[in-house]
Amino acid sequence: MWTEHPSNQHEPSKIMNTIYSSLPFRMMTFTKRLDTVFNLLVPSDFGARIPKVFASNLSSEIFRQQLAEVQEAITYFAENDATPIQVRYWQEWETIIDGFSFTDKNGHTFTLHEGQSLWAFDQTKYSALPEDEMENLWNGYIF
Repeated sequence: MWTEHPSNQHEPSKIMNTIYSSLPFRMMTFTKRLDTVFNLLVPSDFGARIPKVFASNLSSEIFRQQLAEVQEAITYFAENDATPIQVRYWQEWETIIDGFSFTDKNGHTFTLHEGQSLWAFDQTKYSALPEDEMENLWNGYIF
């Protein structure tokens, strides 16, 4: 059973409600403008357990949208207590980061962006931004 995470004082982003079948904790949403393009999925507080938290809470609907190799990688993290000292950990996580994609009911396509935290990146909204806003979106932010 999940316990409340210390960062639970913030409301979850809408995309999290779509991706996860249930929310084990609440996380902050990013700044108002960035929240339209980047949506926090798993905060950096989870460190090496980010893949496990992500994989263990992914909704079955989103899981079924993934390619077979991405499904295998997600299953690996959901079923194992993998650690970064294992070579397979990095191989499977790279498969997820590079291959994960889903389209929501509004037709928006999301991919993953990993910095210190894990983010859902709305490719559709990003593509619709004016060019100067696209550039400004990346300036000064460390993910």
